[in-house]
Amino acid sequence: MLAGTRSCGQLTIDASDETRHQTLQRSLTERERGGPHEQMRSKPARLRSTRSCEILHSSLEEPLAYYKSLEPVKPRWPSTWRRLHLNDGIRVRDCDTIVISARDSLGKTKQGLLRTSSGTVTYSSNHRVKVELDVQMLAQILGDGVPGGRHAWSPSRLEMEFTHRTGRPGAWAHYDVGIIPFMLLFPKTFDLFGPSHEHVRLTRKVGTTVLDNVEDALVRLARSREDGKIQHNL
Repeated sequence: MLAGTRSCGQLTIDASDETRHQTLQRSLTERERGGPHEQMRSKPARLRSTRSCEILHSSLEEPLAYYKSLEPVKPRWPSTWRRLHLNDGIRVRDCDTIVISARDSLGKTKQGLLRTSSGTVTYSSNHRVKVELDVQMLAQILGDGVPGGRHAWSPSRLEMEFTHRTGRPGAWAHYDVGIIPFMLLFPKTFDLFGPSHEHVRLTRKVGTTVLDNVEDALVRLARSREDGKIQHNL
């Protein structure tokens, strides 16, 4: 195939003739590992640029019109939200976009240690549900015992068993995180041991309850984007 062209079945498209929209759509589908790249803005926020009528979506509490403001849900600041604001007018909350404080810094005061935040973390409620379901399934598999008379599970074996039981890859595979960094986000639930984390087991030997807060895990994931290291202590 000649340079600068793309072939799809019997159709050959010159890359120089692509529009900007086609280039962006192609960049979303082309990826070496994992699923396609996610959109940065939520679906209602993207529809505001292409719709003049009221927008109806499952994540909206009420129809979104052009004169209304779209805001994310802030569960840690419940008293700051008002539906009718003097400057912003009528505000509509997008229940799929969640903003929380990091709570990742400790400062000394005269009364003791004070936990503060270095910033905020924004995530999708849909992504959080996926992560929570996958963590519960991993804990259930580890609680069922080690097959083959082994003394502990290996991360690769655990990932194969997860795919066998659920019939799908985990959230770590879809977003190209890796199962070992994914389990490191939950230090109270999973105990990875060995020089290179070759084995994994439940921290609590009795029961398969997930002991970590999913919001704390998402904060650890967001902080790891800065230096590539997962910090267990928040």
